Amino acid sequence: MRFPPGLSAGWIVYRGPAKVTFEPEGYKAVAAGGKFVTKASFSQAGSYVLRAVASDSMLETVADFTVTVTP
Repeated sequence: MRFPPGLSAGWIVYRGPAKVTFEPEGYKAVAAGGKFVTKASFSQAGSYVLRAVASDSMLETVADFTVTVTP
C-alpha cells in the first residue's frame, strides 16, 4: 500500500481461523515514498480478512483485504 508521509500504519486480523504474526508488529512510521511493507505468517490454512490501519494521529482509516491460505 502507498500512504502519504507523516502517517503510521499497522495490520490486524479482522477475521480468521487461526493466529497471524506480522513483522513488524504494531504501528510503525510509513517510510519516505509512502510505502509500508509487512510480512504476515499464518499458523493454519483458511480464509482471513486482514485490516490495514493508517493514522496521522488525528484521523484513522482502514482497508480490508481477504487472503486465502492453502495447505
